[in-house]
Amino acid sequence: MDYIANKASLLEEILKIDEEIMRLKTDTKYLKIRRNLKKLENVGFGNPVIIVSSPDDLDVEVRMQRRSKEMKDFINRYRERQQAYDERIDQLYSQKRDLEEKLFG
Repeated sequence: MDYIANKASLLEEILKIDEEIMRLKTDTKYLKIRRNLKKLENVGFGNPVIIVSSPDDLDVEVRMQRRSKEMKDFINRYRERQQAYDERIDQLYSQKRDLEEKLFG
């Protein structure tokens, strides 16, 4: 019976980790960070001024010149913020994989 309880607790922990991963992946801040980073990295031709949210306060929009130092700084700051989310998600996937090995391995 203890064996079954242990398996059940492992499965419960895996489900909690799955929920946390989904919560992080659908977090509005994370999605805004990804969208703004993509917008900055994929600047093409057209209007020389781009409008994006500030990496420090996503509710504040900032106008800047395309390919300016300010834009490069924003890209770096957005990458840092996205990397923090991605590292946490990767850590959760690793924990989940370890638990799955214990459960099924």
